[in-house]
Amino acid sequence: MLKRILVPLDGSTLAEQALPLAARIARATGGSVLLVRVVNALQQFGMYAREASPYLQEMVDEALMQATVYLTQVATSKPLNGINTRIAVFSGSVAAHILDIARDEQIDLLVMSSHGYSDFKHWALGSIAQKVIRHSPVPVLLLRKQGHKLSGLSQKLPHPVRALVALDGSPFAEATARPAAELVAALSTPARGEVHLMQLVKLPTVEEEMMCERVGLDVDFRQAALRECGEYLQAVRERLCREMGDADTDITWSVEECSDVAEALIALAERGEGIALHQPSDLLVMATHGRGGLQRWLMGSVTERALEHSSLPVLIVRPGEQAAKEPKALYEETVQGVGQD
Repeated sequence: MLKRILVPLDGSTLAEQALPLAARIARATGGSVLLVRVVNALQQFGMYAREASPYLQEMVDEALMQATVYLTQVATSKPLNGINTRIAVFSGSVAAHILDIARDEQIDLLVMSSHGYSDFKHWALGSIAQKVIRHSPVPVLLLRKQGHKLSGLSQKLPHPVRALVALDGSPFAEATARPAAELVAALSTPARGEVHLMQLVKLPTVEEEMMCERVGLDVDFRQAALRECGEYLQAVRERLCREMGDADTDITWSVEECSDVAEALIALAERGEGIALHQPSDLLVMATHGRGGLQRWLMGSVTERALEHSSLPVLIVRPGEQAAKEPKALYEETVQGVGQD
């Protein structure tokens, strides 16, 4: 249950767009909201932070006081009216403090905003959102621009939310299904939301088909892959239905063929293009392995590309160590599904 919600703020209206969503989730679950502001001396005071300036501590103290006043005003603002809201102010590394408080406070969901394409185009620069996503111990709901699809949610009127969950047959990706269903149920209440489980199968290249013909393989890889993916998704759906019980959420699934996984995933989510999809999604749900450097690049970049190019809000789940040790389920080498970076 998503009852403890963390919202990092930096004083901008972009960051504050996370507040109505956090409030809606808290109201639906009977939960609470924790607002956090971190003063980064190096970013905020520039050259003064690089030297042993006698005025640096005074400047930091003043910034901390201003941050406290700001968060107090936000905590008592209309979007959070009637919700148990706390504030926390720190000085130092922004991403590190966000991650620490998420662990210390046993947060269930982190809701934050990013400037969108530019943030994820410059991964090497180490954006705050990127660091949090890669290391967060809890699911992260990332909002990327003002006017996103979830921003129209009224706190009172019912609005069914539709989430597209990208699966690849691995326990890593499967770990996204339960948080996605809980989030959709909270955002949709009292309406009935939908979680759509999807697996993408890459079509064989001409070279691969010719190779099979040369070695005399008379196997319909395409039909076998589609059948196995369907059986796998049905099994995930049944398990998720048992876990969610009487939650007012429809759980559906489909298998789609594609030549480029990331491009197809974005098109399916944003425009509803596909055999089984007939309408766009409000939310894209994906997993990340949390790897960095060369290992991340070798593992593929579907999640990164989706973050970089999709305009949809994205729920990102970094599975725990236990999931990482489990073998892939119902997945053959002939099926190339949605890779997770």
